[in-house]
Amino acid sequence: MTAIFDSSAWIEYFAASPKGERVRELVDGGGAKHTPAVCLLEIKAKYLREGHDPAERIDFICGSSSIVGISKEICLQAADLRERHGLHTVDAMVYSVARALKGTLYTCDRHFQKLDDVVVV
Repeated sequence: MTAIFDSSAWIEYFAASPKGERVRELVDGGGAKHTPAVCLLEIKAKYLREGHDPAERIDFICGSSSIVGISKEICLQAADLRERHGLHTVDAMVYSVARALKGTLYTCDRHFQKLDDVVVV
């Protein structure tokens, strides 16, 4: 299993919400785990905006999953996915990473729910 975690999944994980507990099971389970690099931006920005130091959480994500950079190919595919599915730009990049890795995207955002290979926790 190749699992790709988006920002919302990690945020719920750290909040220890019921959704976050499901994400914890996935993070603790077997298989490859990846996080699109752009998610680090979203997560850090959220915690800074809330007045929290994000360093420990960012370090945990980087130690628990492989961080996937945003290549030219991912960006170009993301543009197509954005148009086809009406996604926001960052969401299209996250979904493009999942498609490139042929994995399952785990998210807590319902706007991904009609897309292939996505599990809305």
